[in-house]
Amino acid sequence: MSEKNNPNSYFVSRMKKHGITPALNKIGVKQTDPNTGKEIIVEVPIFREVDDGIEIFVCTINRLPIRIEKDGNRWKKDFTIKRLEKPIVKDDGSLQKYKIPKGAGNHPFFSPLTIENYENKKNIDTLYITEGYFKA
Repeated sequence: MSEKNNPNSYFVSRMKKHGITPALNKIGVKQTDPNTGKEIIVEVPIFREVDDGIEIFVCTINRLPIRIEKDGNRWKKDFTIKRLEKPIVKDDGSLQKYKIPKGAGNHPFFSPLTIENYENKKNIDTLYITEGYFKA
């Protein structure tokens, strides 16, 4: 299990490996300001260190959090997935590297640059789609 703020942690090593600095580890998400009722953009971390790996925040191409019901709770929460530090070995020998909330479905990961290009109606000559949220 990794310790938060440990320079040798799984989180720190993965961020370093992929060149993700604190400045790159954020995305602007639309929220309603509780004081004014107006839509605002709030920066949230994309990757967060958690006890069993790395939690990845996923939003729509329109910067909206994906809200899901969790375990019959009447309050919805933001859809996130976890990249497990120690993958789970299934009965058939395959590895489960990601933990996705049960019943939440699959959602694509849109990088901040992809979202900005979409908003600015910028043409993208080649768009690669990869398997695995972390690679995306």
